[in-house]
Amino acid sequence: MISFNPNPRTAQEAIEQCVIVNRLLANEGILDAYGHVSVRNPENPNTFFQSRRMAPGLVTRKDIMELDLDGNVVSNKQFQHFTEILMHSEIYKVRPDVNAICHNHAKELIPFSSTGTPLRPISQTAGMFYKGIPAFHNPTVNSGLLANTREVCQKLAQVLGDCRAAFIGVHGVVVIGENAINLITGCTVLRDNAVSQFQAMQLGSPRYLTEEEGRAATETMLSPEDGERMWSYWLNRAKNTLTDLYW
Repeated sequence: MISFNPNPRTAQEAIEQCVIVNRLLANEGILDAYGHVSVRNPENPNTFFQSRRMAPGLVTRKDIMELDLDGNVVSNKQFQHFTEILMHSEIYKVRPDVNAICHNHAKELIPFSSTGTPLRPISQTAGMFYKGIPAFHNPTVNSGLLANTREVCQKLAQVLGDCRAAFIGVHGVVVIGENAINLITGCTVLRDNAVSQFQAMQLGSPRYLTEEEGRAATETMLSPEDGERMWSYWLNRAKNTLTDLYW
């Protein structure tokens, strides 16, 4: 079993986590052919690791690139990086508490990103989003609605503020975590909360968590004990797709 270590101490451990998080989020249906993950380098917080431009569920160790906070490739320069690389670098610049980022297009979230309907925590597990999920609108149509310029990504980082996620209108969402475990938790919980909120809205007026309730729930959901439990759960569900990562 791959050991539980939410906070990598070395660059190599961060690379391993970047690979595993890609695989786990693909296995959980958060990432498909599209979307991308990054993990900050614990040996140099001014760089981060991300796979080359490829499907997340196929990422291996040899596919990982190192990039700096200006979006420049530091290692494995022969690879093509994602066009939205600046989304990651600009968030890392202004959020020193963030050590892992995921951009995805989970289909359960798209209705909220395109209608402007607020997505609010409806369950204890989603309490970590008590600050809300702000929405960012990308005005650059000629980019194919991709967040791929410094100006756009700086604005996205500003809209995100100190929240755990932000919608990118008619496109998807960006989710952050203090570590890889919290990132996977945030991505899966946000998706599930969207489904629960939609269902509750069909029945009546949902009762959402208060800020106080959300803060208390966050302490539980992001505790090391719960993190280890979820890490083991995700790994077991994905064991058939992680055979090359076990050692």
